[in-house]
Amino acid sequence: MPTFAANPLASHSYAVSQALVVEDDALERLRLARLVARAGFEVREATDAVQAIALLADRPADVVITDWELPSVSGVELCRTLAAATDRPHLIVVTARDDISDVQEALESGADDYLSKPYRAGELSARLQAARRLVTLRRHLIDRGQMYEMALRQRERALAVLDEELAVAARVQAELLDQSTRPLPGVDCATIFRPAGRVGGDLFGLLPARPGHITFFQADATGHGVPAALQAIATVAMLQTLAAREGHLLEPATAMGELNRRAAMMSPGSAACTLGLGVLDTRSGSGRLCLAGHPRPLLCRQGEEARPLGRGGLPLGALEESVYENDEFRLGPGDRLVMFSDGFVESRNPQGDSFGVDGLKAALHSCEGGSPADLAHAASRALDTFRAGSVPEDDISMLVIATTGADRDVS
Repeated sequence: MPTFAANPLASHSYAVSQALVVEDDALERLRLARLVARAGFEVREATDAVQAIALLADRPADVVITDWELPSVSGVELCRTLAAATDRPHLIVVTARDDISDVQEALESGADDYLSKPYRAGELSARLQAARRLVTLRRHLIDRGQMYEMALRQRERALAVLDEELAVAARVQAELLDQSTRPLPGVDCATIFRPAGRVGGDLFGLLPARPGHITFFQADATGHGVPAALQAIATVAMLQTLAAREGHLLEPATAMGELNRRAAMMSPGSAACTLGLGVLDTRSGSGRLCLAGHPRPLLCRQGEEARPLGRGGLPLGALEESVYENDEFRLGPGDRLVMFSDGFVESRNPQGDSFGVDGLKAALHSCEGGSPADLAHAASRALDTFRAGSVPEDDISMLVIATTGADRDVS
């Protein structure tokens, strides 16, 4: 038979060795105390419930064996009192009563076991060993419960700190987006940004360039949440550094190649993010566009179906030797250039269908000739109607650009 020390239920050993015998009959108390001692317990004795409670207040016991019939306060009442304690002892009632109603009353009072007189020494020993196992298990569970409560408190504190940090990150991201989408001479823009979490991996906006030019971009980092947001911020920071180095007039394909090499060095063999990068002459409306794994923007022209611009290209960091090319376009008066993240067109409704590029085209067509803000609003409203309250799986963003004609070249 396995020993108690080998009990797999306990994460560590508990010393279950203290017993209290409560019996008013001196001879019966002596006999009972000796049998309990033979079972491996250190035994104390009490003649009634009052003395028992005083002894337990001085030093707790693991097991209390009490007679039913005691002076003043019965053993059943004693059980009812002791059972209310958090780290209560194992309670065994010993009595000559053997009616089923008596057993029920004893157990309902909080007793854990019931032993009828006359009892055999082997039977008492077996009950005591069972008591030892149950006390060990109870303490094990109490410890586990306390550890669980402590872990919950620590988790709540950690979540509170994380929530504060995410709130700061969200404010920083909002400020970055606000700065990057401020009006620039000769161009009007409108945006949509809906991160899947507190912060998102999409960043987009306009960079001031040489007079009469702007640089526009949209980055969509791999993944979600804080890591994606940091990756997007790092990519845009590298882009801004390149723009400053090139005198604020980037050559999109060349810049994309440089960004790709840096991304590949930082995270070899893994795609950092997709990027759409372009330069627009706000006077003539001519522009150059380069894409690195990013969805093809739509050119919206009155009287025509929205037309995709640009070619593909691997995402930044996927392959260090990737080659990128420019595509030229022209943004005339009344034309709108719509850039969007894949989270926009890949959004699903409750039935699992994707919004798709066709859904976006239809939404933009419904507001043909409208301002960039009108188109962004129409696209947002159509997407909300399509999704019907479903939770977005990815960040959703859009950048709509139009020239204002204020500095257009009319020669």
